[in-house]
Amino acid sequence: MRTVLESQELGTLKPYRELFNPNSVDIYFEDLKKIILKEWPTFEFCFGRNRDQFSTFMTTINKYRVDAHAKIISPGEMEYFRVCVTKIEDYLNAYF
Repeated sequence: MRTVLESQELGTLKPYRELFNPNSVDIYFEDLKKIILKEWPTFEFCFGRNRDQFSTFMTTINKYRVDAHAKIISPGEMEYFRVCVTKIEDYLNAYF
């Protein structure tokens, strides 16, 4: 099995399937955005090549994620959130 992520505790590599397992890796949505932006040339073909627009979508999604931030959002904010999520989903569905 292929591995990519070094475990700080054990100094070993984790298998791919463990990368996004919330019980074994602490990666937050904002961290995911930062990783993608840092490595933009690798990801730009997945996300429409517009780095600023991608960043705006991800910032909006993270801001209005009630599961993570436990706040009430207005219907207009929810609508914009859904637009941003749908755009990211559309990019990924077109790529994969």
